[in-house]
Amino acid sequence: MNWYLKYYAGIHLSWNSMTAELPESLPKVSTPVRKETNLSLRYDFNYCTYSYTMAFWDWERWEKEIDWMALHGINLPLAVVGQECVWKNMLEKLGYSKEEINKFIAGPAFLAWWAMNNLEGWGGPNPDSWYTQQEALQKKILKRMREYGIEPVFPGYSGMVPHDANKKLGLNVTEPALWNGFTRPAFLLPTDSRFNEIASLYYKELEKLFGKATITLWTRSMNLKMQEAWILMQPEKLYLKQ
Repeated sequence: MNWYLKYYAGIHLSWNSMTAELPESLPKVSTPVRKETNLSLRYDFNYCTYSYTMAFWDWERWEKEIDWMALHGINLPLAVVGQECVWKNMLEKLGYSKEEINKFIAGPAFLAWWAMNNLEGWGGPNPDSWYTQQEALQKKILKRMREYGIEPVFPGYSGMVPHDANKKLGLNVTEPALWNGFTRPAFLLPTDSRFNEIASLYYKELEKLFGKATITLWTRSMNLKMQEAWILMQPEKLYLKQ
């Protein structure tokens, strides 16, 4: 584990270990307190949060978090629970076998590094029950968010494909190379004739499971030199770029 993994892991561990000792009776508030902001979009979370902190949260924990977001005015959170379900369905449609998919999608605690295009399969394979559980959990999360007027930000498609997609599917991809010794995914070049087809398949599977994506966030691999694919993709939509 390199220094920044240790650094950020330490931060999240510190946040999770914080406790507060409160008296049995809290002091009364003498006058009402009201805080306002002129910012209409109030974003929350990143990919790392989902692996470092939320990897194994159940509905009971998520319900508390969504209540906290509503109380604090968050209305635009990243919502990536179950993203692996979308990819599983998408890769099946592209002709990948269950074994190949298991070698590509990372385990729960490493999904952030997989989604950020840095590694494949590490911490996996995920059992079928995991996909069933996470799909059901995300649907509960999204239902509650939408009931509260919170707009989920879904992970968008930036061109990531398995490292062998050039051989498996005949695609024009970047050289995946290695990241700290891990085999990393490749990137489908936006000039490839099948780019729109595969991107559309991703969004079709996303919408089928979790509803239409009105706002998406794209993430690209750390330390990866690649074409700015997002410039060429549907610029009329609103995207948050990381």
